[in-house]
Amino acid sequence: MATWSFTTWADDIPTVDHVAYGQARILQQYIKSPRLLSFLEACLDMVQDAEDLAYQMLALRSIYTAVGVQLDTVGKILGYGRPDIFGSSDDLYRVWLLARVIVNRSNGRIEELNLLLHTVGVEDIAILECFPAAMEVHGYNITYVGAVADNLGKAKAAGVALQFVYSVEPKADTFHYSSTYGVAETSATYGYGSRYVATGGVYAGAIRT
Repeated sequence: MATWSFTTWADDIPTVDHVAYGQARILQQYIKSPRLLSFLEACLDMVQDAEDLAYQMLALRSIYTAVGVQLDTVGKILGYGRPDIFGSSDDLYRVWLLARVIVNRSNGRIEELNLLLHTVGVEDIAILECFPAAMEVHGYNITYVGAVADNLGKAKAAGVALQFVYSVEPKADTFHYSSTYGVAETSATYGYGSRYVATGGVYAGAIRT
């Protein structure tokens, strides 16, 4: 599973001291008027409180900054509750919520499926279109196979059959045949094994959605 580091838009929000900003705009002849300064401070404090609360609400509801129950609420909006397999990890759940955003907007194009798989950390992706209305998706080193297959099934176009060929191991450790017709390939990590030389890799699985 890929490790993600989230930089949020909230980090880039400029902080404005409305009281200081407002008092700095007073005309010079009123700059030493304590009553005017106090009046402005009282009014602008309310503006400051309202703005701070608005930014706080935005941050709590952002997919990038929400945590715990707030992140669960984001999941409900996206139609993807927190699966038990993710435990209590907000960062892991956040990655899959970002994937669900892609799923919800997907029209089943290859670039959309590719982005979905990259988002959840799938390696060595290959997507093949098959006549007349089918696709074959290959991916390796997958941790949550069922979740990936479920999202692919929802992201594909209606009426298109999709077969997901996967391995939970890296591609180098997965069984496959020679990549070139008529040319033998030698490897210590894939191919057929024997009782004399214990070579051979794990098999890939397939899920049809």
